[in-house]
Amino acid sequence: MKIKDVRTRVLRVPVKSPITDAYFSHKARNHVFVEVETDEGISGLGEAGQYFAVSSVPPLIREGFRPYLIGQDPAKVRELWDTLYKRSFLYGRRGVAIIALSAVEIALWDIIGKSLKEPLHRLLGGRRVDRVRAYASGGFYKPERDLIREMKTFVKSGFTAVKMKVGFDPEDDVRRVKVIRKEIGGDIDLIIDANMGYLPGTAIKVARELENQEILWFEEPVSADDVEGLREVKKNSGIPIAAGENEYTEFGFRELIEKRAVDIVQADVTRCGGVSQAKQIASLASRRGMQHAPHVFGSIVGLVASLHLVASEANGYILEYDQTEDPLREEIIDQYVDLKDGYLAIPEKPGIGVEVPSRLLTKYADKS
Repeated sequence: MKIKDVRTRVLRVPVKSPITDAYFSHKARNHVFVEVETDEGISGLGEAGQYFAVSSVPPLIREGFRPYLIGQDPAKVRELWDTLYKRSFLYGRRGVAIIALSAVEIALWDIIGKSLKEPLHRLLGGRRVDRVRAYASGGFYKPERDLIREMKTFVKSGFTAVKMKVGFDPEDDVRRVKVIRKEIGGDIDLIIDANMGYLPGTAIKVARELENQEILWFEEPVSADDVEGLREVKKNSGIPIAAGENEYTEFGFRELIEKRAVDIVQADVTRCGGVSQAKQIASLASRRGMQHAPHVFGSIVGLVASLHLVASEANGYILEYDQTEDPLREEIIDQYVDLKDGYLAIPEKPGIGVEVPSRLLTKYADKS
């Protein structure tokens, strides 16, 4: 079997209200899909974890990656990853190049699974659990009454863990977290995410103010580039620290892990380099006694790929289940995800096991 073609699709899905965190405000859900086609009629689907500069991915894949993929055996996924990584080294190593590489790599795994008629988790060593706990990821900045209503809706839906955003005004952040803790009760795990919105000293102060609120973890308290600052927050916080959604490849994660700057790593399969890289990162973290809770903020492709991954890991902790508005995901999610009492069943379809209907690809195709 040989790779015949590599295609990309950019989708822009408008949302009714902006999705706002400490750094950005999303007015649309942007998705980039990569389809790798083989000469035996088997195609694989991957996703690039892009938020804004989505138009940069297609030419990068077309000009930088496609020439080295055509005619190659898709089963040699690790060899192909290494080739593309080295070929993009002068302009890549992090950021968009690795995000694009992630999508290609996911698609290759999808092909392998389909050709062998095996689900991805089995290719990664088999599932270690029958189901994976999920947390409701939302709580983006909004009026307090709306935030309370949202968090309570998550709990009523069966989730036993929820996430809300901080990273704005420290004093008000602390107050809002305490309000939400009171409203959802003490039996629900509460996660706070600053999206790199604080400086280390402020993050330490916020953490100390919230130590008695039973926070499951404090996510991205400072800049992803400030590993020493992250270490300082971890050292001075009674709350577990999580980070990694904005880090790339095992090389980038090594410093984070070896310096023990976090308790929980959050490698994103659509951003960190793909499935193999996320698996390697999780293994590195496991050797240091750290858990892996993947970052997931994209389409159904990234979500299901991450579910396979966590199910196969010794230190797979919990899966982010994005609850923000995304009409594309909402139209097809029931076909691919079985959520019950806050837990996700492990998929058994070959490969990633996800297909995006052509009608949706047409409906949300980028017209810019």
